[in-house]
Amino acid sequence: MSFAMTMLSWSVIEYEHKYRAIGEYDHSRDLIKWGTDYLLLTFNSSASKIDKIYSQVGGSRNGSTTTPDDHYCWERPEDMDYPRPVQTAVSGPDLSGEMAAALAAASIVFRDDNSYSSKLVKGAATVLAFARDRGKRTPYSRGNLYIDPCYNSTGYFDEYMWGAAWLYYATGNNSYVSLC
Repeated sequence: MSFAMTMLSWSVIEYEHKYRAIGEYDHSRDLIKWGTDYLLLTFNSSASKIDKIYSQVGGSRNGSTTTPDDHYCWERPEDMDYPRPVQTAVSGPDLSGEMAAALAAASIVFRDDNSYSSKLVKGAATVLAFARDRGKRTPYSRGNLYIDPCYNSTGYFDEYMWGAAWLYYATGNNSYVSLC
């Protein structure tokens, strides 16, 4: 979701006049806000330091069990009547770097709403600080039976730099450039 929110935000930043011309500017902002509101719920966005991110609901055990999972039957989450475990990431610069990019890019889209834009920047800075923690420099999927089969990350520097670049763009703070 983070990458989708980043790309949608970037397109609104670059082509705001086109979105307005076709009457989709407000709709695209609603979509971005829906996604970023969700992302802000996956960690303690009011804190300046976090120790975990709720990274996924449900998942697949890649055929290793006969228990139904999210790949057993494709349907709306509201209709699923089997356990959908919540995965918690205690490390993951790949996950948190991508989240930082999404929140920072969206903060630019919402600059006309200072309160929400500031909330997004704060959230982006918080998850990027999580990514920067040297004790948490393992891809979030590593060793997780629910995440690894579908999101087997082999590194994190690209998402980490992506998040830092977007935070620089959103804030103008040179300390984010020094990370790149």
